[in-house]
Amino acid sequence: HARLADSASVTVLISTYDRFQILMKQISYYATSPRVSCILVTWHNTHLHPPNSTKIGHVFVHFLPQKEDSLSNRFNPSWQIATDAALIIDDDMKVHVQDIDVLFEAWKKSPSSIVGFAPRWIGSNSQGNLKYIQASEDPPVQSPDDSPRKGYSLMLTKVMMVHRDLLYQYSCGGNELRHTVHRMVDLYRNCEDIGFNALTALSKKKNKAIGSGPVLFVKPLHQL
Repeated sequence: HARLADSASVTVLISTYDRFQILMKQISYYATSPRVSCILVTWHNTHLHPPNSTKIGHVFVHFLPQKEDSLSNRFNPSWQIATDAALIIDDDMKVHVQDIDVLFEAWKKSPSSIVGFAPRWIGSNSQGNLKYIQASEDPPVQSPDDSPRKGYSLMLTKVMMVHRDLLYQYSCGGNELRHTVHRMVDLYRNCEDIGFNALTALSKKKNKAIGSGPVLFVKPLHQL
């Protein structure tokens, strides 16, 4: 079927398992944004049927049941994503609707990038191997005595905006690294953020149509 190309609005992707009260508040809040046209809820709880699709104001809300509970499901390239911009948000993260606009405007300047509010850093250990730095994702400093960090390496997936084509690259790309990433995410029930960043970087090198935009941190106007 022909793919729609809505470049003026955003599809919000929220994953949930059993935090339903929080989820309902999130859906109601994001539906007030004129920028959001659709909310897709990845329903990880395979033992409970999701609600039926509905509409809140101008926003369509769809609940997508999953055959298995995997963190990788949150990146599924659903045909219901009719916008170029996909905003992925954890169900316990509240992003001010004004900051959705801020993120969208920044993403439009670099639509091949992972754009978000939560950067992380990668350094080296004593053996010279890459090391994930478990420090605060809120740059530039932790205390008045700390030095500002220089740059950042990847973006956490708890709040990020990407082109919907990158969801396809993560979920359906035909390379062994993708299968390895998915296996590790399922094994550790973690690290999907590292995996998404890695596969995005790889796909950009191999697919000129997607481009080669860097990870881009945007400072929110409001506290997350």
